[in-house]
Amino acid sequence: MTSVVWDFSVFILILFESRFLNMYFVYIIYSEKLNRFYTGTTDSIDKRINEHNSSYYHNSYTSKGIPWVLKVHFTFEDNSHAYFAEKFIKRMKSKVFIQKIIKQPELFTEIIRNAVRAQPRGFGAASSTKP
Repeated sequence: MTSVVWDFSVFILILFESRFLNMYFVYIIYSEKLNRFYTGTTDSIDKRINEHNSSYYHNSYTSKGIPWVLKVHFTFEDNSHAYFAEKFIKRMKSKVFIQKIIKQPELFTEIIRNAVRAQPRGFGAASSTKP
């Protein structure tokens, strides 16, 4: 009989990597040059902020506001929830609202959690995860 012995540290690493493998982020960045905020969704915050600050997209809105500074981000296990949260922020069309969620991110998390629960069945992936 053959037995397999797991190295506990390898097991934890596998669990950790799988937990964050498909994470999505809604981020808010700020340009002092433009005195404006920008909200976006990504699966890699560092990469995306670098793209904003390097004029990766030459004629984009964010290329005119370099440097951009990350103000806050929110983590989601489901991309449809992340896109929902991003659209929610953009629909508000309010600098004051953005400033409030930067100061009180837990408030926004609760708002989105309740809004996602209120969505019709079938919203997002077949997952019960919360933002």
